[in-house]
Amino acid sequence: MKYLKKAPWLAAGGAFFMSLVALLPASQNPEARIAATSQPSHQKVVSKDSYCALEGVGEAVSVAQVYDGDTLLLEDGRKVRLLGLNTPELGRGKKPDQAFAREAKRAVEHFFADGQQIWIQTDSQLLDKHGRVLAHVFKGGSMEQSINLEQTLLESGLAWHVAVPPNLGLAPWTAIVA
Repeated sequence: MKYLKKAPWLAAGGAFFMSLVALLPASQNPEARIAATSQPSHQKVVSKDSYCALEGVGEAVSVAQVYDGDTLLLEDGRKVRLLGLNTPELGRGKKPDQAFAREAKRAVEHFFADGQQIWIQTDSQLLDKHGRVLAHVFKGGSMEQSINLEQTLLESGLAWHVAVPPNLGLAPWTAIVA
């Protein structure tokens, strides 16, 4: 108490801070945000705990190489750029790696390491300006029982959410898990 007599502003500041914490909206809670998010009718995913997948059929593919955390090379020679996220960039030339770039690449390699079937599913725009296929990537026995790579990276903190029109099919869910 003797400190409060010498610094009454400390008690007032503490009370002010505590009142702000008490007034934080429930939407700051991720579970409350999920429950409050309306589900677009063309999507299957209903919560963070389920898989993020668009309606429709995915294409079964084989991955030949992981370039970095958001770019893959398929066995048929196509490059795939993951939709809905960015990961730190690996250094090129004299540029150093961005923080966690190697960890993001290793996480993607680990995602494919168990040998499950890999699926890609495009959204509105098929190719980017570099000629890469823009797609969501999944693994599992079928699209209906698959695990979304973007969701895995976002939940691990190795990627951040981006929503680039017109490819917004999973944007509501990738925003939630980010």
